[in-house]
Amino acid sequence: MIRLLHLHADEVEMLERLDDGFPEEDHVGIPSDQLTAAQVRAWEALWQDGLADYTEGRHGTMWLRLTERGRELKTKGSVL
Repeated sequence: MIRLLHLHADEVEMLERLDDGFPEEDHVGIPSDQLTAAQVRAWEALWQDGLADYTEGRHGTMWLRLTERGRELKTKGSVL
């Protein structure tokens, strides 16, 4: 089980940044080139836990976004 209160502050900040408020089907994410190296490391930690994902876009741009599991953690405070 992952609890929101066990994440590092930078990971919680990344959860907030990746959640644009749109429903999953309309959620695009943010391009990875707009993040600092520290923010990318926070995203990678979320990705390893299945809380974030990426999609490759045009010109090799990687779009980073929350998964349903990441949205659930943000909303409920914990996920299995």
